[in-house]
Amino acid sequence: MAAHPDQVWVAGVQLREVASAAQVVAGTFFVDDRAKRLVIGTDPTGKPVEASVLTQALSIRSAGSEVRGIGIRRYATSVPQMGTVIAAASDITLADVTIRDNSTTGFYSWAPRTTLTRVSLIGNGLLGGGASQADGLKVKQMLSVGNNAERFNHSPVSGAFKVTRTRGVTVTDSAFTGNAGRGPWFDESVIDIVFTGNDVIGNTGHGVMVELSERAVVADNIIARNGDFGLFVLNSGNVKIWNNTFVGNANRNVSIGQDGRRASDPNAAGHDPRTRFAPLAPWIVRNTVMSNNVMAESAGNCLVCVQDYSTTFTGAQMMSSVNGNLYHRTAPGTAPMVLGLSKGSVSRDPAVADTLAAFTAATGQDRRSQFVQGASVVSATYVLAPAQAQRQAAVAVPVPADIASVSRLPGNSATLGALPR
Repeated sequence: MAAHPDQVWVAGVQLREVASAAQVVAGTFFVDDRAKRLVIGTDPTGKPVEASVLTQALSIRSAGSEVRGIGIRRYATSVPQMGTVIAAASDITLADVTIRDNSTTGFYSWAPRTTLTRVSLIGNGLLGGGASQADGLKVKQMLSVGNNAERFNHSPVSGAFKVTRTRGVTVTDSAFTGNAGRGPWFDESVIDIVFTGNDVIGNTGHGVMVELSERAVVADNIIARNGDFGLFVLNSGNVKIWNNTFVGNANRNVSIGQDGRRASDPNAAGHDPRTRFAPLAPWIVRNTVMSNNVMAESAGNCLVCVQDYSTTFTGAQMMSSVNGNLYHRTAPGTAPMVLGLSKGSVSRDPAVADTLAAFTAATGQDRRSQFVQGASVVSATYVLAPAQAQRQAAVAVPVPADIASVSRLPGNSATLGALPR
């Protein structure tokens, strides 16, 4: 019943919709359209009973509009309406706005230069928020928590925040936590992504996903305790992964993947329609850089894995530079493969290096990196442990100017993981 937008609360407690009157028990309700009645299973005696009857709060269609300092909640928005609040004109700003407990998607934009500052997206049924063809999108100090409350499938969309078919996206100093789905997801030909200074913690799917896109900086983020990969780069080129702290993501901390989809096929799903016949993103993993990251406590089959399921590209073709990282596992077998690199046409399975020394000997990469086994290398708040902090200058490599210019990381600094919050 997730896609049914009806919502009911008794004494402030939300009830769950069921498909028939016979299924109604305490904590549930049924909408009887034929008899025009609402059947609830919780005794309403002496309690306020509330039901959503409006479907959309704001449809902002005047260029340059600003919405500030209000809260919006409990709208019965249907999936095709895209959002309880929508931005459909250029240069719209939302600041200090909370959008929560709506039946499907809280916020959506398909307009250029949308700016979201201190916007909270909480407990929405499908998706906290999203955007498509919203060139120049800026998200600052967002809180996205508890979204996909109706437990929609992770694909094609659910969870914290999803951006598609957009050029120039900046997401900074935000928190995406505890969503019942994926965290931030950039998909279908998103070009020029800056994702820095964010916390992505405790989502049930992948923490951060960059898919079918091109040119992304993922730097100075804490990406921890997510239910699948911490960072999943899929069919995306020129991704720069600097100074992130990856901790305890349930599968792999970082996964770099390639499949058979190619932007050279104009009929393939995932194109920005504006560039279908001259794509800006070829959907090919290449020139990936990964430095100064902490990869800790992974429970999956490898800490970092680079894999081409189409058996076309080798790991060396997909990754241009890997150095200055700190790898950690709690004990042998907790992450059997420390690093895996694609074999290209030889096999779908990656070449496995169970030690950092073996990986360096085989590839020439990660010469300054270190591998630690045993006690955690970070605190409960994801701060680098003192023993590791003392030697980070010997491990990390200088942060280049292009990364420093879009993040809080000082240029030429040599530190490991995200900066203290």
